[in-house]
Amino acid sequence: MIALFSFLIVILLSLFVVRIGAIALEATGISSDVAVFESLSAFSGVGFSTNESELIMGSAIRRKIIRVLIVLGSAGLTTGVATLIVTLLTSKGDATLFNYEISPYLYDIIIIVLSSLLLYLVSKTKTFDLLLRWLFHKMFKKIKRRVSMYDYESLLGMSKGFGVIQFVVPKRNWMVSKTIGELKLEKEGVNVLGVFRTIHRHEEYIGLPSNDFKIHSGDKIVIYCRESVVENLAKREKGKEGYLLRKKAEIEQKKVNLINQLDEEKLKLVPHHEK
Repeated sequence: MIALFSFLIVILLSLFVVRIGAIALEATGISSDVAVFESLSAFSGVGFSTNESELIMGSAIRRKIIRVLIVLGSAGLTTGVATLIVTLLTSKGDATLFNYEISPYLYDIIIIVLSSLLLYLVSKTKTFDLLLRWLFHKMFKKIKRRVSMYDYESLLGMSKGFGVIQFVVPKRNWMVSKTIGELKLEKEGVNVLGVFRTIHRHEEYIGLPSNDFKIHSGDKIVIYCRESVVENLAKREKGKEGYLLRKKAEIEQKKVNLINQLDEEKLKLVPHHEK
């Protein structure tokens, strides 16, 4: 029985380590889903080769977290297997389950499966997650201060059709000589994040330019929007044709806004504990 409890403790500690590793990776700027997957991959030694893995290898602190998970995973799995073997080999005598006599081996296997399932379900609860975040909040806070590298692809919804794009403003582009406020890009679902401008052969950057900032030809503009909008925006020229393209883009954005409103209303109907 002591060996059985030892095995269950190994499982519990493994769940702790995987979850702590996931939260630590999340603190470095990686999205929650990717952090959980990479933490589990490192701990189990599977080692999937993905774009997310390349992102992790680009940061020293993320590599350190993964290295610790790999070492702990190797020790944990080895200990777990050894303890399981000892548990089954030391099973003796008859066992009773619901007033039925069964093989001690079968009894131990049933206990292991049910207990492991219970521990897994507990590890998936929000309470378990909040407990670990509270216990190790100082460590996670320290990690956040040290890391400035983020998983922007996941955080900005690039897999959902959005993107951060930059393009050089041509001479005859409709944006030339207009201020950010005059462009009214928000009607097309476009947010201007910044503008690069070359002055005396030196490139300057204006982050989050104000509505009074005027666009010049040759400026490199950085925007966040739906990817389908970019080509229309970059190639649009002055004149009637450009005006019609703008109106078409605004109509498309109104449709998107309507869909977003419906989605928001749907989310309001979902009880808070189910979100």
